[in-house]
Amino acid sequence: MQRKPDMTPFYRRILTDAWRIAWHHKHLWVFGFFATLIGFGAVTEVFFNSYERTADALPLAASSGTLSALIPGLTTIKAIVSYSPYPALSLLIFFVVLSLLFAVFAWMTLVAVGALVIGARKISRGGEPTFGDGVKAGADKFWRLLGVNLLSKIVILLAYVMTGANLYILMKDRTVMSGLFYIGSFIIFTAVSFVASLGAVYGSINVAVKDEPLEKAVNSALDLIAEHWLVSLEMAVLLLIASLATGVAAALGTLVLSVPLIFLIVIAAVFKAQAAVYAIMTLTAVMLLVIVVCLGAFLTTFQSSAWTLLWSELAERKPSSKILRLAHHWRLHM
Repeated sequence: MQRKPDMTPFYRRILTDAWRIAWHHKHLWVFGFFATLIGFGAVTEVFFNSYERTADALPLAASSGTLSALIPGLTTIKAIVSYSPYPALSLLIFFVVLSLLFAVFAWMTLVAVGALVIGARKISRGGEPTFGDGVKAGADKFWRLLGVNLLSKIVILLAYVMTGANLYILMKDRTVMSGLFYIGSFIIFTAVSFVASLGAVYGSINVAVKDEPLEKAVNSALDLIAEHWLVSLEMAVLLLIASLATGVAAALGTLVLSVPLIFLIVIAAVFKAQAAVYAIMTLTAVMLLVIVVCLGAFLTTFQSSAWTLLWSELAERKPSSKILRLAHHWRLHM
């Protein structure tokens, strides 16, 4: 028997619980910092990165006269082959070092992803996760988490290359038809990137919480997106708004904190105390770095917790989106 949509509001509860999890369990910020490096949980970033990355690569593609410049790393490989006296040896060293760095980076970030999801899930169930339990949970499921997130990144990369290729063609042709084709392809490939990014989140949760194999985790994630795409999109927008508001508040707070430091720099400069000026400027730079790192770690922890709580909501019942609830409310009062 098919379940009827549940009209009970749930966004505020999820966001409040996710904020509480992120704020009161600061050991999760360590995992949040590493998960930030792969953009886990920030699925709306694809809307901004799609254009930004294409715009950055297009001048290089135009100057070289080929679309190969849109492929990340290919320009570096060509430079190594062109300028190295021993191209084969240089490429071998390059790939070995790159592989080692990728292995370390992948292990740290994906263990962090698993730890975040498991931690948020355990807290929502009344438990108290420890740092060691989080590392163990993420490490045990590392390969499947790697598969889910690597598949997502490949799809996003292909969408980015295809979008850049269409824009490159538009720059060459400069016709109305090619312009319309680019706009249509940009919308389609951005939507594909959004689904892939969201699929990585739901797929990682399927692996971490339900211990599903890779193929089933991916298929379950896509089924969940297909069934609850509007709820997922609304949550992504709400998380974007919450993150922007938090970032603005942090920026304003930083400005307030920087006023006495600037005042001290001015006084030190007036008295020509160069050592004091450099010391205060270094202190300011360190303070800003700490704030940025902590803010990024907190936001990733908050977003990951929110997606985990939403996943639980979608898996356990059939919640209705805000738009449908407003339409239902409006229809009842007509």
